[in-house]
Amino acid sequence: MQNNLVTSFISETFDKESKNILLGNWCKPPNQDEILYKNSEIIEYHFDDHIKMENDRKYLCDLFYKILKNLTICMNNFHVEKKPERYWHIVLGPWLINQISILWDRWESLRKAFDVFDLNKTKLIKYHLDELIFADFGIFCKKFQGNHRCNHILFSEIIKFKYSSKIQINFLEDVDNSYIKKNYIVNVQKEEIKLNRKLIDLLLKTIPKNPKILLFDSYFNTRNKILLSLSLREIPRIYSEFYKKIKLPHPKKRDGINFDFEASNDFEKFIKKILIKLIPVSYLEGYKTILSETNRINYNPNIIFTAVGTLINDFFQIWTANRILKGTKLLVSDHGGSWEKDEYFDYFKKVSDFYLSWNKDSDQKCIQVPININLNKKKILKKNKSKKILIISNTDVLYLIRMRQQPICNQIIQDYNSWKIFINNLTAEIKDNLVYRPHAHDQWKLTEKFKKDFDSRFISSEKIFEKDINRSKIIINTCFQTTLYETMKTGIPMIILFNRKTLNIYPKILRLKELMMSNKIIFDDPLKASE
Repeated sequence: MQNNLVTSFISETFDKESKNILLGNWCKPPNQDEILYKNSEIIEYHFDDHIKMENDRKYLCDLFYKILKNLTICMNNFHVEKKPERYWHIVLGPWLINQISILWDRWESLRKAFDVFDLNKTKLIKYHLDELIFADFGIFCKKFQGNHRCNHILFSEIIKFKYSSKIQINFLEDVDNSYIKKNYIVNVQKEEIKLNRKLIDLLLKTIPKNPKILLFDSYFNTRNKILLSLSLREIPRIYSEFYKKIKLPHPKKRDGINFDFEASNDFEKFIKKILIKLIPVSYLEGYKTILSETNRINYNPNIIFTAVGTLINDFFQIWTANRILKGTKLLVSDHGGSWEKDEYFDYFKKVSDFYLSWNKDSDQKCIQVPININLNKKKILKKNKSKKILIISNTDVLYLIRMRQQPICNQIIQDYNSWKIFINNLTAEIKDNLVYRPHAHDQWKLTEKFKKDFDSRFISSEKIFEKDINRSKIIINTCFQTTLYETMKTGIPMIILFNRKTLNIYPKILRLKELMMSNKIIFDDPLKASE
């Protein structure tokens, strides 16, 4: 029987007459009993090797800055500019960090598939490569983290570049007849801003005052942001003008754009071939349109303070980069907790004048600050008279978009199995008080798994996190990220169930982790945790 390689969950690419070799758990059909899944095998994920993951992270970090230097030259030539590298680092950095991580992950997934299996054939849908050109960074992330078609196209490009002589490629007619290229519009990710807040902000905008300290997407809650703004003698605003939707031109042929750097391996040769073809419109064809709109915003602050503004908003990034050229200082704050040193290749530290971190850091630019999470410890502990045991679900996206602390992609299924062992080993009385809080972005459908394995009555329906905390006597954390920091701040007893290697970790936090393990707060064994 022949082996048919399946890269993404597109049913037409499965072969009923062959053994289907699935590149990852993301290829699994929703109903695993269906015939598509009957004769298949899943390739072990290449990042299951934590030593490889750490080595790959270091390699990609070096490669990022190597590409950034050449991309700075490329962008200046294309736009007839003379901007410094820091400028393009602010503008392009978040996209480039994710893009090279995505390309490497897809490249390595295929490399392992061809190393481990004798692959005879694969089915590729017919596509247009410009389907992978998106309006801005926000849409780029949404598409690559969960869209099977987009990832299938990228896998297809790698197969044609590297493996066309090693596998029989059968091209299928376009299975997505609904594909129509839409208009390119930036800032669609901020549609959820409430109308009343926007109207109030527009009224405040009419007060003629130039902010000396501009707070944008700061992660402070409304009350604290108002108090902070007033203490700084600033008008408390959300600056809705930075959420402006802008229609951009369609991408043009990009073959003539000169982008060059010294490639040291086949992967880097592939990057040279494809990177420019994947750049969002906001950085190429639409850049001048956005730049023109940013020039309409005449604020001249001494300081810009943000947590995620320079990470998810191309309009704000371009405006900020230009303000910095005129002497404005940039302060960037953590927007979540992590025990990892940095999952953005030091982007925040390098582009900012000061970086405000929840963790202690030896870098002179870094200042440790309190966690700006709106949880009232005294109020929670006063109300807390419950016996509930809150287990907080972790999650990840279907396809990797950035190298970060595990679990990555389908590794979350392994973590869920560990939680399952933990729960099954609890006594009936304790289990009866269990509350399972699903993650807001449950792409792996862990909540459905939980319903099937246990009972829907244990699943929390509370939308507000604080309400679940208020009824908890003990909290079970399943990761070392933001929810851990939040629950630590409440003062409610907790344990952490996490059995993965923590890489690139702060030395002081590593010692803390060892201390917490010896004191039975952190567990890598679900049976010991249940005891």
